[in-house]
Amino acid sequence: MSSSLRGETETSRCFFECSTPDVVLRVDVGVPAASRVFRGARDVAEQVVAFGRRIGPGSEVRLVLVNGVAGIIGISDGRLASVLSFAIAREGKIVEIDILADPHRPSQMDVAGLEKG
Repeated sequence: MSSSLRGETETSRCFFECSTPDVVLRVDVGVPAASRVFRGARDVAEQVVAFGRRIGPGSEVRLVLVNGVAGIIGISDGRLASVLSFAIAREGKIVEIDILADPHRPSQMDVAGLEKG
């Protein structure tokens, strides 16, 4: 098994352990017809892995607070490119993920931790 496939398998396994079975993922790319909603741990895990594949070699990923909740930002070529925020249930599992990948809107978000630490 290649290291990239092994990494994707591990990502999927970890996601299943960290999310509820009915987790929801909303992806907003700025074009209503292209924005999508995915439901269920299997479909959402596949999208999380696919999102990870799109992170280029010059990109950076940081853990941050997005509008006061746990999140991740993607920085590409020095610009904020995507924002992910998570809703966590009382038992500590992910119930919702929102991905904002609209090139015009991430800069409008309240993102704590954006500055390099």
